[in-house]
Amino acid sequence: MVFISRCQNLEGAGNDTPFAGNVNYGGFYYVIPTETGDPSSDERYTANGGLRSYSSMTYHGFKSLVYAGLAKNDTRTKAALGWISTNYTLNDNPGQGTAGLFYYYNAFGKAIEASQLDHILAADAKHDWRTDLVEELAKRQGDDGAWVNSNRQWFENDKNLCTSFALLALTHCKAADEPSAK
Repeated sequence: MVFISRCQNLEGAGNDTPFAGNVNYGGFYYVIPTETGDPSSDERYTANGGLRSYSSMTYHGFKSLVYAGLAKNDTRTKAALGWISTNYTLNDNPGQGTAGLFYYYNAFGKAIEASQLDHILAADAKHDWRTDLVEELAKRQGDDGAWVNSNRQWFENDKNLCTSFALLALTHCKAADEPSAK
């Protein structure tokens, strides 16, 4: 829990890093820059020197909190879910555009499935995340049945990789009360 807490932009609750209070909104970051850089010119930093949260890492962090058995009313869990609600979208990978989009879809599905939530209450609406994810993946599926990202970042221009991520994401969309296919 110490490691997970130190990766969350949330002051207190186990996070004693110098970055936590600069952002303090519950998202998770991927890497702490080890070199001294100029926060105003480095995309990993926020304008005030905090570390920018990433959507995939926030979903993985949220899933880690769930797997660690934290209650839904725990400050860390509530803050992570708050970030997710504020940044809820499947149109892109929040903070990354189309980079790592299909990896994001898998992280999104796996984390929300693990939380056993059926809906995400975002600023714009109450979202049935399973339906949203299935519909978004259906829109992005190619005529040949595969998925591919036009953004080459992290090799997502490879159909095999994107199709694997998309299929994994779809496995998380089965409702808890649905019988499994055998």
